[in-house]
Amino acid sequence: MLLHEVRRTLRSMAREKLFTAVVVLTLALTIGATTAVFSVVYPVLWQPLPYPESEQLVRLFQATTPGAGAGPHKDRTRVSLPV
Repeated sequence: MLLHEVRRTLRSMAREKLFTAVVVLTLALTIGATTAVFSVVYPVLWQPLPYPESEQLVRLFQATTPGAGAGPHKDRTRVSLPV
């Protein structure tokens, strides 16, 4: 049954060459874009930092008066050096 479906699909793809080309091109571009994004994001977000005992690194903040800044962390000021 599965072999019959595969043959029918291949015959349909042979008849509709433009549609098949668009689908293959779309898949190739999407897979390429996903690979490129993953290649950039993986080393930045998921690999550990190249420091000894990097799990002990911290970022210090100082509480400020409410409403002093902007953004989601508007009630705090960075004390440690910027990363």
